[in-house]
Amino acid sequence: TGDVSAPPGTLVDVVLRTAESAEAAGLVAYDEAFDAHMSEDGRTLSGRFTVQKYVGIWRTVLYRNGEPQRSRDFDISPSEDLPPDVMLDAGTDTLEVGVDEVFELEWQARDDFGIRRVELAIGDQGRNVLWDEVVRRAELLDRVGFTPASLGLQVGDTVDLVVEAWDNDPVSGSKVGRSQYVQLVVLGAKGRRDRRAERQAELEALMVPVLAGFLTETWPPGRDAENLLDYGEDLADQYLPVQEAAERLWDGMTREGLDRNHVEKVIATGRDLIRYTQLAFSESPNARAPQAEVEVTTALREEAVVALENALLAIIRFRQVEALTEVWAQAELLEQSAENLSEMLEQGQLDPQEMLSALDLLERQLGQLMALVAKLESGGLEEFINSREGEMKGLMEEIRQALADGRAEDAKRLMDRLQQQLKEMSSGIVQDLEQRKQQQEQSGEDAKDLVKELRDLESEQRKLQKDVQALREKQDDSSAEEVAKAWTKIELLAVRVVADGTEYRAGLERAKRPFYERERVGAAVESSEALLDAIRARDLRGALGATAEASHQWIVTQSTAYGLQERAGNWKGPSPEVPHGLEKDVAEIERLLQLLASRNSRMDASSRTQAKALEERQKDLHNRLKAAQGEAEDVRKDLAVNPEGMSEMLDEASDRMGQAGEDLQQGKAMAAEGSQSVAGERIRRARKALEEAMKQAGGGGGSGGIQSPSERQQGEDQGEGQDSDRQGENMQSELEIELPGRDAYATPEAYRKALIEGMQGEVPDEFRAWKKRYYEELVAQ
Repeated sequence: TGDVSAPPGTLVDVVLRTAESAEAAGLVAYDEAFDAHMSEDGRTLSGRFTVQKYVGIWRTVLYRNGEPQRSRDFDISPSEDLPPDVMLDAGTDTLEVGVDEVFELEWQARDDFGIRRVELAIGDQGRNVLWDEVVRRAELLDRVGFTPASLGLQVGDTVDLVVEAWDNDPVSGSKVGRSQYVQLVVLGAKGRRDRRAERQAELEALMVPVLAGFLTETWPPGRDAENLLDYGEDLADQYLPVQEAAERLWDGMTREGLDRNHVEKVIATGRDLIRYTQLAFSESPNARAPQAEVEVTTALREEAVVALENALLAIIRFRQVEALTEVWAQAELLEQSAENLSEMLEQGQLDPQEMLSALDLLERQLGQLMALVAKLESGGLEEFINSREGEMKGLMEEIRQALADGRAEDAKRLMDRLQQQLKEMSSGIVQDLEQRKQQQEQSGEDAKDLVKELRDLESEQRKLQKDVQALREKQDDSSAEEVAKAWTKIELLAVRVVADGTEYRAGLERAKRPFYERERVGAAVESSEALLDAIRARDLRGALGATAEASHQWIVTQSTAYGLQERAGNWKGPSPEVPHGLEKDVAEIERLLQLLASRNSRMDASSRTQAKALEERQKDLHNRLKAAQGEAEDVRKDLAVNPEGMSEMLDEASDRMGQAGEDLQQGKAMAAEGSQSVAGERIRRARKALEEAMKQAGGGGGSGGIQSPSERQQGEDQGEGQDSDRQGENMQSELEIELPGRDAYATPEAYRKALIEGMQGEVPDEFRAWKKRYYEELVAQ
């Protein structure tokens, strides 16, 4: 229409073509004359003006034969400039992490004027600058990593994290936009271990029956397609508890974690197997199952079994490492008990009741040690402990018999042998575990070097991505807003596809439509979610590829729905028109992406020269990654715990680096940005998988692997924090009974009454000496 509606400060370019040629032209806005340029043929006028804070008009003036001819007036309406749109994604609304544990946040900010500054607000405890540069950016997105400690937080803190972005509006002033908040809960080392142990125990209990079912079932379940259809539906019921538990257990946790990677692989391979049975055998259920499809199903089944075995093995190995750490602690506890026995023997005259109490304490400590040993793999350490435990139990029985017979000297002599054996056993255990720890640390040196290289590669890749983005925006600064708006429009359309597809599937569930139809819709929804992820990452190449898969899945879905509708006498549930409309939405997304791609190769000579230099940097990074892939394979073989997903992530990163180099060579900066973003993310995920494996294997130099008691305590006190409800607690306290003191009672009379009742209470003979000493101390208060 020619009318202008925009925030004050907007620069408006006017370009129009006249019906007849003119000799000269002028542009008037807000009653002020501006220069206008006429093309050589006198037909095209171009000029510009800036929107002010008040309403106005603009018009053109054409000169023909020296006479001015005014156009009609066009309205100029200033509109309110909204604050920047800001998004924060942590994968969940609540994050529970250790004080030294790295968590990552993905943020995005967009504004028509441009982003001036971005900060992370950490409750009321401070702020962290995420971006602050002079260069104008219409849209920014990044992934950043922090630890609670780096943000000044401590164990027990709970804060809300919010990303705030300011625009650079010079007219109405800078305005701030805020993201939704993410709650951060800071755990201590013990809290993290307890949560992890509980999580793994629950998942193990759910996965074992699924694996047992695979190993005991008859395969194939029958010769007809219907047998395999029913098999897939039954298998879905077996996997459902695992999937539901995983979703619940990881709500509020970071994306990374070795057990999470393993269980996600379990769920993914199970889902692939189930869905394939519903896709391959539903067309002719009464016919003989084609051999080719049966072979594919068999291969998918084997992958599902391997994933379950690897996940359970990872949990078992982690539990064994934890058990070895606890064995170390128990060994030191036994050594201290041996020292206490030695001091008791040096006193001369011994109280039989005190000796019996000491024996009972030792017996309980040995029982705790043997419970830990039961979790270990069969080997030299387990055999050593078992043999010594049997000898000491026999010796303790001899001591009890000597005391019962009144042979005090014999009991004393046997007690001396017992404390000697305790010291020998404790020393042997500690020496064995120290050797194991040393071997773990040696095997982890190469892994540490690889982690550093991957971290450097990720950092360099992200820097290169930002340089490519800067080149693209510099090349065509006026289109930066248009590109950002186009991505936003595409993203909103993809969000709608996912939401409508999810609702459609829920409608099928409510209508109790066939299982195979619901599974096909599930595949279509997941492909749409993958498309949305690529769009949010501004991955042009990945998004275009994902549209093809999503479109195919929705076509299959609507074909299935129409076929069922034709055969159904009493139709229930949502209409087949829904997937038909979703397929059209995906087609529209593809059209818009193609429009973006068409602008992707517009580069002048200067920009192409810069792109060539960026391409060389990309090639260098790709070559470094290829070398790192070889090192990663060697590290994977040496580590005791397999870094699940590392190799696959590095393969994907290598592919996308190669694509980014090709895109830069062809002048396609936008496509290169997307590939570089994906490559950086895949390297990061590979690194995290390796770091988690190193922790569990003990090669990471961190909180994982076999630890001595002092190292674990130091980790809880310093690097990993210490739970507030466990401060000052030592390992011995786990064997002590917590008894209330005077402050636990409202009045002195109540305290004295409880004291008398306690003194009159009966205890086993072996505890009488402890009871006597305890009440003597209470009376002395």
